[in-house]
Amino acid sequence: STSATIDLDDESKLADYALSTSAIMCSSQKIENIFGLGKVENIIIEGKKIKTLCVLKGEYKINVFMDKEADHSDILYKINSKPVKLAP
Repeated sequence: STSATIDLDDESKLADYALSTSAIMCSSQKIENIFGLGKVENIIIEGKKIKTLCVLKGEYKINVFMDKEADHSDILYKINSKPVKLAP
């Protein structure tokens, strides 16, 4: 089974998460250009208590914040195993 929890009670955290993921995506594009890596598809950022999994899938940017001890590989597998469905 799969479950996720979204805590929207603290609006300041939501804004912080949005700003941090925007900065991560911008930094990944700069790293791509500097080191000639080609297109970055997945990024993992680990902090003291949390980690962020950023996935670029087609036109979609998926960001998952989790406890540092959480296993991101299963989440990444599930995201990548699902086809992207575009809205009509």
